[in-house]
Parts: sequence; C-alpha cells; structure tokens
Amino acid sequence: MKAMYDKDGVAPLQEVELIAYDWDKYITFKTKDGEVLTDKLWKFNVKRSNKLYHLARGYNEDTEKLSHKVVSKLLKEDRKTKTEYSVKLKSGEIRRFKSLNKALNFCKSFPGTIDLYGNHKAKRRSCFTGIMTKEDGLWYYFTRQEFVSEATLNRFCKAN
Repeated sequence: MKAMYDKDGVAPLQEVELIAYDWDKYITFKTKDGEVLTDKLWKFNVKRSNKLYHLARGYNEDTEKLSHKVVSKLLKEDRKTKTEYSVKLKSGEIRRFKSLNKALNFCKSFPGTIDLYGNHKAKRRSCFTGIMTKEDGLWYYFTRQEFVSEATLNRFCKAN
C-alpha cells in the first residue's frame, strides 16, 4: 500500500510503500531506495482504515500476514464495548440495568430514584460517570456524555 511520508515535518513528502503495521502506532515501510525503516503512524497520511489493519502485523523481521477472517475477528474484539447503567435510590440501594431504556423506564415509574450513572467499558479504556440527577422533583442531565445520546436524555427530562 502506498502512502506519503513526512520525516521531519519540514521536508517535502516522499512516497513510500507500507509493509507492516503493529496495530498501535508504528509502521514499517520501504523507501524508493529500497531501505526498510520503521516510524510512527502520525508521520504518514493514512487514515485508520481497514486497509491499514490488513497490512502484515509486526516490525522489520518478525512480520506475520493475517487472513481477512483473523483481521475481522481481532477488529471486532478491539471495538467491542459494554455499558451498564446504575440507578441510585433514596434508600441507598443501587439497581443495575444493561439497557438505557430499561433504566429510564425504572426512573420514570419509581419516584424514589435520585441519580443515574453509566459505566462504559471498552478494550483499552473505561468510563464511569453520572448521567442524570434528580433535584426538586425534576431530572437534569449532564452534557458531553460520550456513550449516551443527549437527545434521548433531553426527551426524558422534558417528559418528566
């Protein structure tokens, strides 16, 4: 796969052939002179597309070619996420739900709820944050939630 390479950020871009990618931040490539080098991904003008992941995996000597089936399986594992929602009650009890709709329906039907939290897990990161809180009988949501739609929360807050 061909790409443009910027070594220092000052010199003009040169065309190189990508040989391998470690799926994190390093790319092994071949220059026009036939020299094989390794450098960081941000110095190339390639996007993180599936084409990039289909390159051989590894560095200069220890590269292994992966089949389409293996690449698809690995990408699916990397991109898999899981979210769990927790509703806190006035009594201190916490109820857990796997679906946002079930958690919101519980908040709507049970008047003793205080807060709604979300626990979002991905392969390389996780996030535990407050989503909504109840003050003076009205629901207010926290903005800038990465894994929850603000439109859904806005509709719920206006309806209740």
